[in-house]
Amino acid sequence: MHNTENTQNAFNAHGHHDAHVTQITERYDGERSGGKARKAAESKGLDELQQYEAKVETLLWDEDLCPAGFDWFNMHGGYLCGAGNHWISHDEIDRSLTATDVHESPHIESVNCVDDDGYCTAAVHPPHVAHHLPMHDAHRRYMDKLQTCGQAARVGRREEEHPRHPCRCVERREIDVVKNGGCMERLWDVKYAQQGYFDVIHRGGRLRA
Repeated sequence: MHNTENTQNAFNAHGHHDAHVTQITERYDGERSGGKARKAAESKGLDELQQYEAKVETLLWDEDLCPAGFDWFNMHGGYLCGAGNHWISHDEIDRSLTATDVHESPHIESVNCVDDDGYCTAAVHPPHVAHHLPMHDAHRRYMDKLQTCGQAARVGRREEEHPRHPCRCVERREIDVVKNGGCMERLWDVKYAQQGYFDVIHRGGRLRA
C-alpha cells in the first residue's frame, strides 16, 4: 500500500516532482521495463542491473531532459514525463547508452498533443499513479480533442515486443480503431490497454510528431 501523502509532497529542490519517491511508494505495471540494454544487464545479475539503472538515472534526471522540468515514469516501451507531453523510448535509451559521444542525449518525442490544424502526435496513457501530476489531464484533453476531430487510433504491429494497443479512453469515446499499415478498415474485435503508447492517424494517414 503506497503512502499518498509522501508521494503528493515529494518535490525536489527545483520544484519538480520526485519520480524516485513515486516509484518507491506507488507500484505500477511497467515500472521495471526496459529495452535490450536492461535485459542484458538483468541476465548478468543484480550488480550489473544496478549499474544500468544508475546510468539511466543519470541520463534522464541529472541532465534534466524533460523540457517542462518534470521527472520521468518508466513504462512498457519507454519513459513518459510527468507533464504528459514528452516521451523517450527504450530504444532511444539503449542508443544513448551505447553512443560513442557520451554527450549524445536521447531523442524526445512529443506525445498527447494536437494543434489547431489537427496535427497529431502519438498518444500515451500514463501509469495509474501520481494523479496530481498534469500527465493525466494532458492525456484526457488529448483524447477529447481526438474525439471531436474524428481521428483514429491504430493497432500496433503483432511482431512488436509490446504491441501498441489503444487505451480504454479510445473505447469510452468510441474513437475508431483501424489496422496498421495505412489500412482504414474499422476493427471491431479490439484489445484495449490500461496504459501505454499507441499511434494516432488522420483519415488521410499518419501525422507524425
